[in-house]
Amino acid sequence: IFQNPGTALNPRRTVGDLLRHVTGRFVEGDRAAAIAETLAAVQLDPVVLDRYPGQLSGGQRQRGAIAAAFVARPRLVICDEVTSGQDVSVQAAILATLADLRRRLGTSVLFISHDLGVVRSIADHVYVMRSGRIVESGRTESFALMLISDEDGPWPLEEAKAATKDIETASLDFEGGRRLVLRHDAKLAGPWMLQLVEGKKP
Repeated sequence: IFQNPGTALNPRRTVGDLLRHVTGRFVEGDRAAAIAETLAAVQLDPVVLDRYPGQLSGGQRQRGAIAAAFVARPRLVICDEVTSGQDVSVQAAILATLADLRRRLGTSVLFISHDLGVVRSIADHVYVMRSGRIVESGRTESFALMLISDEDGPWPLEEAKAATKDIETASLDFEGGRRLVLRHDAKLAGPWMLQLVEGKKP
């Protein structure tokens, strides 16, 4: 599922054309029933089957893309920044839909995102990457998520963990006792450290 459904979906094909193409290649049995069930799961009215992407809202286009990804009941779906560019209410609805599909179908989801709130709400396991390499990983509920950057690119993780002196800290607290901490090294011009801290209250 791509970041921008407006460019990922073929503007000359209806949503129904797309879903029938996918089911024709990958679904055995009652394909119409598979399409109807998937539309209901992503909360799209069947009337969208006859509509082109340009006739849909941004949220509807993204739900159409989600339907196309899940209609064949895959074992793995890759989501690339699927909530980017959506308003908060649409983001929440899309994340709830993905979570419901995961539970219902038992599908694994590889979710790519720079949004820490999205990561916290949907991920079971988190991997942090720098320059194409995994630099840290852990379970979401117990993981201190760090994103390190400066003018020359990310710090090595070992250096970031060692940078504990002369730190200025600001924080934002969430439900469940989670706290988002922004730390800045006052002696250096560029480096910042963003950390999701579990179990810390104001």
